[in-house]
Parts: sequence; C-alpha cells; structure tokens
Amino acid sequence: MRIAAGLVFVLLSTGAIAAGSRLATEDCNFGETYAFNRAECEFTFTNAGDTPIHVSDFQPVRPGDSIEPSAAVIAPHAKAYLKAVVDTGNDIATSRHIFHFRSDESGHEDRVVAARGFALSVLDQGRPMIDLGVVELAKDLPSHKIELTSHDVADFRVTKIESAPPYLDVQFGADGQSVTLKMRANAPWGYQGDYIKLNTNSTLQKQVWIGVQSNIHGDVVPAANPFNMGLMRKGNRNEVLIRLTSKSGKNFAVGPIELEKLHGKTVIEPCQPVADGCRMIRLRISDEQPIGSVVGKLMVELPGYSQRLLIAVNGLFLTKDTKIEKLDPAELLRAQDQKKAQSSAAGAEIDISKALKGVVQSADDLPPAGSGPLVKWSVMNEAALYGYQIFRATDENGPFVLINRPAIPVKKHDNTGSTYQWRDDTAVSGKTYWYFIGLLYSDGHKQQLTGPQKVVAK
Repeated sequence: MRIAAGLVFVLLSTGAIAAGSRLATEDCNFGETYAFNRAECEFTFTNAGDTPIHVSDFQPVRPGDSIEPSAAVIAPHAKAYLKAVVDTGNDIATSRHIFHFRSDESGHEDRVVAARGFALSVLDQGRPMIDLGVVELAKDLPSHKIELTSHDVADFRVTKIESAPPYLDVQFGADGQSVTLKMRANAPWGYQGDYIKLNTNSTLQKQVWIGVQSNIHGDVVPAANPFNMGLMRKGNRNEVLIRLTSKSGKNFAVGPIELEKLHGKTVIEPCQPVADGCRMIRLRISDEQPIGSVVGKLMVELPGYSQRLLIAVNGLFLTKDTKIEKLDPAELLRAQDQKKAQSSAAGAEIDISKALKGVVQSADDLPPAGSGPLVKWSVMNEAALYGYQIFRATDENGPFVLINRPAIPVKKHDNTGSTYQWRDDTAVSGKTYWYFIGLLYSDGHKQQLTGPQKVVAK
C-alpha cells in the first residue's frame, strides 16, 4: 500500500561486505519470474583467511523466504554456496529479498546478503489499484468496477475471492475478469489501505491482488490524512500537532491511542483557542524510530462513537549528520514528469508497423536461425525499459497471448538506440498470424504499442 504525500524516500544500502573482513559475500539473482511464485538462487561465501569461518542464524526479512542449508563452515581459502528460496508474493518489477546472518569472525558478526530478481504480473494492469478518495459515510456510498485482463495467459479468469476488507462488498463477474466492490455503511473511519486477494486459473500466477485505498470520513476527522511530518532528525524535538474536528460541532472524548510502526508518544490537548468539537493530538517521535522512511499509523479510540479513527503518518527520519542534496517538492515533481516523459518517448520511438514488415535492415547481429516469421524492431530510448514481449494471435481480433519467456532484455539503458530481431520458431508454415510487440518497463508496467500486424509463416 502506498501513501502519497510528496515525500523523499531514502534507499539504504545493506553493505554486505565489511571492510577488513576475511569473509566476502556475493548476492544472488533468481532471474525473471511471476508474482506469487517461489524462486531460487545461490549465495557465494568466500573465505580469504587462514582459519575456518562459521555462518549461521540466517533470518529472512520477508515471511516465506529461507536458506538451505541453515548454517555452513567455509574452509580457509575456499568457497561455500547456500541456496536462497524466496517467495515473490505481490512483487512487481524489482524483487529484493534480504537475509541477516551471523558469522563467528570477530568484529564482523552481523552480516547481510540479498537475493534479487524481476517479478512480472500476468495482468496487463500490473498491480491494479482502486482509489476511492474521500468517502463521506453520511452520503451515497461509492462503488467501483474494474476489468482484469491478461495477454500473458490465455483464457485468464478469477476463480475465487480469497479475502477482502470486511467493509467492502466484493463480487466477480461470470466472465471471471470483472470485479465490483461497494463500500458498506459500517466502514471504519480514517485512512484505509487494503487488498482484495483473488485466486486465478493460471499456473503462472496463482493469485492477483487489487489494492484499495480510501479516506473515510465519519463525524470526527483529522486536519490531514495521511499526515506528513516531513524531514525529522535524530536528537531533535520531532513533534507535531494533529487537529481533530467534529463535523457536527459536538464535543467528543479521545480514548487510548495506539501507535503502529511509530516510536514515540501522544498527548491529548484542547484546541487553541478553545472550541467546541475540537481536540489536538500532540505526537512526538522518539530517537528509537528506525532511520529511513516513516510510514506508520495512529489508531485513535473514540469511545463516544464506538469507533477507532485511523490516521496515516509518514515522513523521513535521518541521523543528525546525514546530508541531503534537496528536499524540494517542486523539484521532485519535475523529476517525476521528466521520468514520465522518458517513458513516453521510449514507447513513441518504436514503429511496430515498420518493424514487423521488415523495414529495419541494419541489425548488428545475424538473424536467428530458423524459418519462422522474423520480427525486427528498433528503439531510440531504452532508459525506462526492462525488456520486450512478443504477443501472437491467429485472428486479427485476438485473443493475443504472450509467446516469449523470459522477456527479451534491453541492450542499452540509455538513448543511443538498439536494433532487435526475434524469430517465431513455433509458427506453422503457411498459417497466418497477427503479432504485436509489448514494452515491459523497469517499474513493471506494460504498454501495447500498435494494432495487430499480419504475417504469413513461410
């Protein structure tokens, strides 16, 4: 669940190899797979010293991940290999799985390794999200319908609603591709972020999740939700006041407040100036807060309403000495716009009509062996891309299905341009097919570039 509030997020390096250590570790890559799958790769541990090193107590950060074997002794001037088994879960695009472990090397006891890969979604939408916005429970309750489509799986269908938030009525259509939801009148107050979890008929990906977020207004509402605390530094007085207001203007009591993923304390105070139907929450973040992005919650009991108001809180918590170059929201928006422009430019450079008709004649590599239809294309800007996918149908109107796995990786992550050739060895001679090329972006989203192009297999 993402909470958007114009924040800067800092990525902290794991720093797996410590200076002066005899033990060197190599992260592993499990390649390309789909969400909700298990994947494997091997970590390499190298002992450059003259005595054995024992590694043990591997602790995965993510549930469902494991290491086999769970401990090892690396002989002097030797290597050892341990297998990481990871569960990609609802990952889309880069999938990173961190493992903490212990070594008996003095001064380097606590270490970290990471398994990485790229997770795809069978859905054309990648990771679908429904934003219901601000919901006034005293007014008409919102409903929404979403269509789930897949070119990766022929005859994709939803088979079961595995789970859904209790404040939503959820159904899927007889076609197995449409999902409708409607909010219930007893929905909890505050900022809600949840998933509708669906089972599918695909062996590639057993589940798809639809994210649902909303800011549900009852009688008592905070001044902002989510509430952005901005930049905080360890050692400072990191404190904010969150104003609660009753729409009816009636006074209300505030009960216990529970903090989730926030280290600190809260105090209830009257508003200044004093006003009916108004209370203030003074939230102070302690120095025990983990360094990095802050994404937490306040659960505020409202005994007079038999409700618990959820307030999402986010910010950035750094040490006193951490230096940042910019914290300018306008600059961030400009950077985001530039990135979108680059993504659009990457797609606009590909002329599929020309590519499939063989206009591209300047490929650096020899054509792939075989006699099936040869697909050629060129791209001028690949900075935002991960790879390419080829889709085929036996009718101009589809259905189109993905026929190449894994994706064809990009040659260059820049704007110098590349040329590609790919041959369909599964085509039947004399049969007519329609093709299109799809872009798979580094953030996991997909793009169909043109309409279908006709090719007769020789």
